[in-house]
Amino acid sequence: MRVRIGNLQRREVPYEDSERSIVGINRFFRHQFDSDPTQELLNAKADLGCRGQVPQADLTYLAKLAQTGIDAYSNHSVSPTSIVALLQIFESLADSCPGLRNPEKLLYYSRRLDIWASPARNLGSDARATLQEIIDLDFEYLRGLSGAVPSAVGSDIAECLFMLLDEQEHSTQAIAAALDGRWPILWRLAARGHYARLNKPVREREEENPKLPFMSWLFEEGSYQLGVIRSDHELLLNLTMNSSGSIGGMYSICSYPMIAEFRYMLATMTTASEPWRGEHFFAYAGTGRDQLWFRAGAVSFGFTPNEWKSLNVLFDRAFQDPDIAAAWDVLGQEYGEF
Repeated sequence: MRVRIGNLQRREVPYEDSERSIVGINRFFRHQFDSDPTQELLNAKADLGCRGQVPQADLTYLAKLAQTGIDAYSNHSVSPTSIVALLQIFESLADSCPGLRNPEKLLYYSRRLDIWASPARNLGSDARATLQEIIDLDFEYLRGLSGAVPSAVGSDIAECLFMLLDEQEHSTQAIAAALDGRWPILWRLAARGHYARLNKPVREREEENPKLPFMSWLFEEGSYQLGVIRSDHELLLNLTMNSSGSIGGMYSICSYPMIAEFRYMLATMTTASEPWRGEHFFAYAGTGRDQLWFRAGAVSFGFTPNEWKSLNVLFDRAFQDPDIAAAWDVLGQEYGEF
């Protein structure tokens, strides 16, 4: 019986001497390693828009940035849907790659992608069939997840995709087929890696991307107010609590990654939840499970379950506004998946 791994850690797959020649070749990637990540991503997007295709060198670069982004934020794990897309791209390219016949290469990918608890797995005599079996099991595992993907799993899949692109030549038709319907997901993961490296979004230079006019909105729900400001290309939030009382408070959230985490925390945290440990926030249920608290820095805020629901309603209504939703979608393309 196969048993899924509970707390997955990053597994280092040892390289045998016979395997050293199949990794780190970097034919397509080496010349771009020290280049400008922003311009490389923008060039890839321009190639897709102008020619309808992405050069293999650009795609290799995106795959590496995707892995970088997955590794960088262990408390900001990506969705199963995104990791499934990476695995689908890998499977499609592997199926169409005439060079992927070396049993040692297939063995390496099988070891790296084997995320099931099977330390003594018999990899079998048909290396290609074994790899496909493991890919199928990975799909089963990922599609059965109800939450985020453990970072070790996502990182290994992204690394295998990068290596497959870096080591083997793939036809234009094979790349187009692999990316069909999956380009937006790969782009967002690469943009996340770009943010991890440079701490800035993927955005054209100011002279090519003029500032947007200032806009503001105000939404109310009970004793809460949410002010949303678009300043230049960014969204800023001001959450006012107890707005009609004698003692009130205002909390500002001033970056896309922070806003994205706050929204997800609001939507998923309940009094029955385990504590939330994110990159920017810590949240937990109070003693007796009759309160929900979140902490940002040295300041904590407490809410009853009904007040927490009111915050959810408030944020949902704000981000359903067409103008805010459009601005949020653009920021998602620039910052990536958070």
